[in-house]
Amino acid sequence: MQKKKIDEEDLRTETMTIKVSPKEKVEIKANAESCGMTPSEFLRHRGRNYEPKMTVTIEERRLLQNLDGCRSDMVHFANAIGAMKSEDRIRMFRSVPNMLKWYKEVYPIADAVKEFIISVMEGGRITSRTRKSIKKLLTDDRKG
Repeated sequence: MQKKKIDEEDLRTETMTIKVSPKEKVEIKANAESCGMTPSEFLRHRGRNYEPKMTVTIEERRLLQNLDGCRSDMVHFANAIGAMKSEDRIRMFRSVPNMLKWYKEVYPIADAVKEFIISVMEGGRITSRTRKSIKKLLTDDRKG
């Protein structure tokens, strides 16, 4: 296997030394580790205005699997409603007891998705651009 040839201008030959407090050092190392990077790689990326993505923790992986299960449940609900005859669907949506029953089934799933997104946002596991989009959606959701 051939090694990739690096352009002369891309060779890392320069050194920068920075002073940080012990607390900052621990924080930088932890952030770098959570992104699967060395502290040097992490600082180089941040210094070039790139926001590294943090790797998924075991807990987040478990939550993602749960989220996938929630997504499957929502697809099953949509398919079941779509398979109904038009008259039955209209009758169901006009029936308050049926709608309350349906809402009780769907709300926990939607709420679990929302809680997961919020926990990921608070854990800093998504980019700021995505975070702003999600905050807008959640804010609009509370108003509606």
